[in-house]
Amino acid sequence: MNRFIVFLQAAGGLLLASWGSAQEVCTDNVVTDLSCSSQQIAGVVFESDESVLGGPCSESGCYSCGEPFAPIEQTGAEDIYSFRCQRSGNVAFAVSDLDCDLDIYVLDASCDPFSGCEAGSTAAMTAADGVSFFCSADSTYYVVIEGYEFTRPDSTASTCSYTLDVSTGGGCPEDCDNGADDDGDGDVDCYDEDCAADPACMTGLCEGGVADDADGDGVCDDVDVCPDTIPDAEAGVPEVILESQRHVWNGGDAFTSGSLPGAGRGSGKQFGIQDTRGCSCADVLEALGGPDGGEGYEGHYRFGCSQGVLEEWIESVS
Repeated sequence: MNRFIVFLQAAGGLLLASWGSAQEVCTDNVVTDLSCSSQQIAGVVFESDESVLGGPCSESGCYSCGEPFAPIEQTGAEDIYSFRCQRSGNVAFAVSDLDCDLDIYVLDASCDPFSGCEAGSTAAMTAADGVSFFCSADSTYYVVIEGYEFTRPDSTASTCSYTLDVSTGGGCPEDCDNGADDDGDGDVDCYDEDCAADPACMTGLCEGGVADDADGDGVCDDVDVCPDTIPDAEAGVPEVILESQRHVWNGGDAFTSGSLPGAGRGSGKQFGIQDTRGCSCADVLEALGGPDGGEGYEGHYRFGCSQGVLEEWIESVS
């Protein structure tokens, strides 16, 4: 049937419509869960499948949103995907490789095409389409690929294929702990400035936030063994010079490691302030050998903490 005629019929029925209950069927019919890291998904809508969304407008069952045509009754089969928003922002879903007339919608958590329709594209007989909307952090949405008409230019089909793409659809906020560059800006996870306030990237994962780090070393107070840490340079370590494969902490996530020219050795194993539970080299030496250096630790005060000393300490506080 001509899409414009259906649109007019639906619009006429809408005048008589009354609000109905939400069709809470999405959860039981989800093809898969989408995320910002989802790559292109090849899908197929089967004409023989039962339609579970998009009923008559007179029963408040049709899709109330969509460009250029809305409201529209969608009586054909559909594929449903769930999507949980990582952070608030604009998200775009792109659909391509369409070989017959498919529409794409975004519904809110109610899964109601009538009262929960966030956005939709109802362009007729296109090879590629898409929809964008503003998503709220931690909210669930449903992406619906509706089989409007199982017709190809040269034949009638029993299936309609498509490719759904989230990650390159544009505007997908960075997922901060999945190892991928979701928003395409070249920065991955916690290296992306968008993730600065994300719990996955807050150093130390403080239960109450960064304010729970009194000494500012990046380790939360509830796990910080050395709550008054200061940089080793302020504590006077090393007293002479930082030798190869010796380590000190002077701020930031990582210890500084010595690598003297011509020494023939690299900096060795790397350590972080999280590894030592918030303790600098000076803190470690004081705890292990006492404030005066202690027998066997004098050299570490002079040239920095060795790998062995830091590993001994890490084992004791783990």
